[in-house]
Amino acid sequence: MQKKIEDSKQGDSSYQAYLRNRANKEWHVRFEGSDSVEQYLQIIKDELKPGMRILDVGCGTGHILKLLSHELKTISIEAIGLDASIDMIRYAGPDECDGGNFKWIVGCEDKVPLPDGSVDILLSRLSDYTASEIERLLVRGGLFFEYGLGPRDSEEIAKAFPDRFTCEYEPLTPELWLENRQSVLMEYDLDTVMFSIIEGFEYLDRQQLIDTILMVPLVEDFILPEDSQSLESMRVQSRNGTEEYRVLRQITLRKALKR
Repeated sequence: MQKKIEDSKQGDSSYQAYLRNRANKEWHVRFEGSDSVEQYLQIIKDELKPGMRILDVGCGTGHILKLLSHELKTISIEAIGLDASIDMIRYAGPDECDGGNFKWIVGCEDKVPLPDGSVDILLSRLSDYTASEIERLLVRGGLFFEYGLGPRDSEEIAKAFPDRFTCEYEPLTPELWLENRQSVLMEYDLDTVMFSIIEGFEYLDRQQLIDTILMVPLVEDFILPEDSQSLESMRVQSRNGTEEYRVLRQITLRKALKR
């Protein structure tokens, strides 16, 4: 395994990286709805071919590349994970990727340290990306796979903290919200050839809800116990009587082709 880590003072904090790693490895969350991650993985797998190079921008702890590691190793695909946080990259770790051609790089999505036209597939899952960089990096005919958040994702948290919710939340004009995002890609010769919206509900325990808020973070100046009452407004009665908090997940899946 090739491993490259370059220091950076940007990106998520070490505590956010710790929370993300713990969520990926330890959480067991009741979910009502389709498995959006499995659908995302499948549309990627359908396009994999031997000798490709795949780049995950904003890879976090390397979760998606790890889930794809068997396929990537089997057909000798070079995989690169890039994140602005050195702490995220440190958590990416080699174990699940041993024996493959994997590289981990600390860097920003708007200035990726790779040559023009050097990537066949570019991934972005729950991360920022720069359309001009995607267009620059992809070969002609290359594919961009986005796993994003819809305009109503985390609706319950947005309503519980209406003046302090830090992410986009646009329940009134979702069509315009989605159209604006697509038009940015079109400006850089990236044609959307597949797009879907997947909705479902996560049922979190109290600590998982707190960790979810802190991981992004979703709420400005969130602090306990001062914000406990706002959390309680999200509480629902679970089937077995345990404490649960329901959060809407609205996921967008996109496959775009570089002309």
